[in-house]
Amino acid sequence: PPLRLPLAEALYRALSAREAAPDATSVYRALTAVADDAEWQSLLDMFATLYPAYFGGDLVAAMHARLSETEQLTCRGILMAKGVGAATLQLSEDLHLAMTLHGYHGRTILSALQAVRDAAMYAAVAHEFG
Repeated sequence: PPLRLPLAEALYRALSAREAAPDATSVYRALTAVADDAEWQSLLDMFATLYPAYFGGDLVAAMHARLSETEQLTCRGILMAKGVGAATLQLSEDLHLAMTLHGYHGRTILSALQAVRDAAMYAAVAHEFG
């Protein structure tokens, strides 16, 4: 979709601002324009293509590094409302519960890990724990 390029540029400008803090409001505005999970994946690809020197082109890593925990939760909420990353977030929550409530119970962790479908999902879950 044609929205990817302006969204990638807007996110880069908001996150890479030279001020002490990134422009979280602009990040929220850009994320609100993402229609669904497919468009989010396209946006991630576009960001990686346009800005390979900025956090290795990894938009999620840039957001984790530049935004506060509260701002990250707001971003996650915006994307989750559109169905973006729901499976990854659920898997991350299942793993967190398996490790904290069940005392690193191996069988429960392995059961949760069976939901990993591919390397991209593994990387997304790794970001949640990183």
